[in-house]
Amino acid sequence: MWAHNQDQELARIRELARGFPIATVAASHDGPPAFLPSGKAFPHTLEGNYEAVRASVERATSAQVALALSSRDGELALGGRVWRFHLGAGAGLDDPRRVCAGIRAHARAAMPRGSLVTLDGAEDAAYLVRHIVDGGLPRLRDEFLRACGDAWFWEVKVAYNAFLYGLGAADNEYLVRYKMDKVEEEERDRRLTELLHLHVHDEAVLQNIRIL
Repeated sequence: MWAHNQDQELARIRELARGFPIATVAASHDGPPAFLPSGKAFPHTLEGNYEAVRASVERATSAQVALALSSRDGELALGGRVWRFHLGAGAGLDDPRRVCAGIRAHARAAMPRGSLVTLDGAEDAAYLVRHIVDGGLPRLRDEFLRACGDAWFWEVKVAYNAFLYGLGAADNEYLVRYKMDKVEEEERDRRLTELLHLHVHDEAVLQNIRIL
């Protein structure tokens, strides 16, 4: 897909969301491998893996994003069509921000059944998030995970996750328990706030109660 037909194709992708909620995405870009100023590779930690991918993706000036849609039964949209968006600053190329936002629009329309499937996982997700979140990719991995939650509304399924612990299928047992506890805690806070609003009308008092 190129600039002249990107809007038409993005609208079609969104219309297919209900019948084909699974989006398979693969992004390839020209960002060079990233190294520390010393010339050494980033440390093999979750934070180090994220920093290496972030540095490479942020330096990319052009990319190709391939997208295919499928149903929960494995049926491919439009007879197996694959969209290939040519992204960058050159003449005739798609606008990366509009294309990535269009893919997110598919995710929102597919809620709550939508899923994002990637091959490279971390790098694919990072490229998409870079063009959706204002200010580019967050500097820290935890901030990136929160940005994914705000941007996608998807369960992210990956073959290689690198640093994506905390997203959907990449969760471990501890993170699953943490997410469940967090949801329960937020629901308790919501109910308590509603109850207090019925009996307390001083906003300063309510704020102090929330802090406690």
